[in-house]
Amino acid sequence: MHRSRSRTSRTNIGFPPQLRLDEPILRASASGEAGASKNGHPLCGSNGQSLVEFALVVPLLLLLLIGAVEIGRAAYYAIVVVNAAHSAVRYGAQNHTTAADNAGIQQAALNDAPVLSSDNVTISSYCECPNGNLAPNCMVTDCPVDDRFIPYLKVNTQMQIMPLFGFPGLPPSFSFTGEAIMRIGN
Repeated sequence: MHRSRSRTSRTNIGFPPQLRLDEPILRASASGEAGASKNGHPLCGSNGQSLVEFALVVPLLLLLLIGAVEIGRAAYYAIVVVNAAHSAVRYGAQNHTTAADNAGIQQAALNDAPVLSSDNVTISSYCECPNGNLAPNCMVTDCPVDDRFIPYLKVNTQMQIMPLFGFPGLPPSFSFTGEAIMRIGN
């Protein structure tokens, strides 16, 4: 079986445009160099504009980079301080014996955050009645309705950091605090 092709089907196919050899592909300046300015120096003209734009943008980019580093450091130390408080209160709230072990509670905080010092860990305890009132002496007589109280352990941590770079309008140091409260187990 022979298929016949008509001439009209070939004329509908789009061919790429013909390259004209009488026109130059790249147009050069009168001096013969593409991109050279009137005085022939390669850094003048549009290349010089790029350098000026780069010189204007670099300080802004460096400022953004330094700001990102400072914010990252601040976030890291804020998380460290809070996690240290949580670790310390988890250790201390196990039972009444560990709640009385202040050195062990401080060591639990320092094990979690070696950047802290023992002076930056504050330990306290308090009691509440089941109805939410404070039991100041942690005694059954403080809660006359239920004849019982609930003991809590509270650990506060704090830390100050100095920024790597000082900026006008920012404080010379930043303070971060962490707090964790947990009911003391039996």
